[in-house]
Amino acid sequence: MVKLLIKILPIFTVFSILLLSGCVMPESGKNKITGKGIAITDFSSSREEVTGKNKPVRIYMEVENQGGYATNKILMCLIGSFGKPSEGMWGLKGQQCYKVGRTLEASDPVNNLPGGSARTSWTLSSPWIPYPEKRKDEFIGRVYYFYNSKSTAEIWVYSETEIEAEKQKGEKVSSIGEQTKTSGPIEIDISTPNLIRAEDGFFTVKITVSNVDGGVPFNSSAINWDSSTPPLLTVDNLNVVKLSISYPSSELKLEACENEIELRKGETRTISCDFQILHPESITTKKMFPISVEAEYGYYIDSTLSITIYGKKGETP
Repeated sequence: MVKLLIKILPIFTVFSILLLSGCVMPESGKNKITGKGIAITDFSSSREEVTGKNKPVRIYMEVENQGGYATNKILMCLIGSFGKPSEGMWGLKGQQCYKVGRTLEASDPVNNLPGGSARTSWTLSSPWIPYPEKRKDEFIGRVYYFYNSKSTAEIWVYSETEIEAEKQKGEKVSSIGEQTKTSGPIEIDISTPNLIRAEDGFFTVKITVSNVDGGVPFNSSAINWDSSTPPLLTVDNLNVVKLSISYPSSELKLEACENEIELRKGETRTISCDFQILHPESITTKKMFPISVEAEYGYYIDSTLSITIYGKKGETP
């Protein structure tokens, strides 16, 4: 990989960038994060304590695709205070972010097969601090990735006579049938608020979108996926999920629906989509319409670790 010049980032600057990027600081000490998308399965260091400056330390990160979408846009980044060890900052050999140069295939829970994985590492040199002081420094491992979530549901529309016939037979009448979903950090559920009658000529579908993996969604087109430094995301590009709705357009007309929603960490949003039935008179019993909702988004998750530095007796900057 191409070696780039290291940008000097004092501690206060790093934290300012984290705030601007909309990051919610993770709890300290969580070195493994599992989930439904790209998971951090290892974030660790070769040393937890170091005495004196210019001591070598390696930080390792491993990720695994634990969701249902194969993706080739993944950035593995290390965030910390990097600069000159003589000025109290960690020296970094190489770059802060590395792109995974291949597709990480989706997991296969049916056959109990894991998804694709990737691993990288960073080489650091410890900073100088005066003897006999000690300091604990925190590093953040952040993974940015592109993902896709999809849900397809059977929507049943009944004639009034068919509803009565089904009830007379003791059958349960429902307008939501089988639903298939792909696993991802953004989860989609499709439902109908009531029984759909062909004679009404229209119906409403409710789409519930949930951020279930503890990270932050963002506009995937807003960053450079080959970046060697952590991308800066503006407020306008954070917490954004784009939706697309697929349906049989020769039989239904989509009259109103949102195609982009704001979805924060741990949040759930529900939107309503209104459909017109173009040929209601043709439904004399019941008819099924497949409706799919697809979300495309960027997503990032964090893990943290701490290293304690001790000043060395007699050592100068």
